[in-house]
Amino acid sequence: MINVKHEGEYDAEWNIVFLKFINKPQSFEDIDYIIEKNEEFYKKGGENKVWNITDISEMGMASVKFVSYYEKKGRPLVDKYLIDYCAICSKPLEKIAAQLYNILMKEKHPIFKTREEAVSWVLKEQETRGRFVSI
Repeated sequence: MINVKHEGEYDAEWNIVFLKFINKPQSFEDIDYIIEKNEEFYKKGGENKVWNITDISEMGMASVKFVSYYEKKGRPLVDKYLIDYCAICSKPLEKIAAQLYNILMKEKHPIFKTREEAVSWVLKEQETRGRFVSI
């Protein structure tokens, strides 16, 4: 039984995928579900990679074993389909989780409190890195 909710939308004009994870993953099945749903949205860019904004404000802090599994299974999709990504974390616990993810994965993806801040970052990055980048 899946314990998480996954919401998403794709904005074709901005080439941004917006994802939202709700509830803490409690099984590898939950992680597989999230990765499967992510891939559906990542592919909406067609021949182009997409920008991604993920809202984890309602997710909670997943265990390290699930984060590690998510990274291992999801990394090929990220490398293939994403130009870059950032997170929205409006609560301190989720912000800490996102910061730990960055540390564990040796990455520096920005973390924002609101969707507006995240979109502003993406649009600014698109000015120098491009909005549509071929796969």
